[in-house]
Amino acid sequence: MSPARRPRERDAIRLMAIDPLSERFADMTVSDLPRLLRPGDLLVVNDAATLPASLPVHRVVEVDVFLPGCPPSADLIYHTLDELLEGRVPDTARIARFGA
Repeated sequence: MSPARRPRERDAIRLMAIDPLSERFADMTVSDLPRLLRPGDLLVVNDAATLPASLPVHRVVEVDVFLPGCPPSADLIYHTLDELLEGRVPDTARIARFGA
């Protein structure tokens, strides 16, 4: 690969941007970074090996309760389990927040 091609290919690398106000995700590229970042912003870089963008789907697994987060917060797990043990359907949106 010639050095002249590398910057263009690097600029085309995909990234995910998250708007903390709307909690929306957006697919973007590295070339979008200058218009996204402001002084003092935090940029998190994941340099781990990634899987190919398309994976075959063998089956869909339904879930009873989805807990957002990676991992979900301890408060969210506790709240969900408490609600389930009390026989209620947990309202995870009430306690789960972006950045929590």
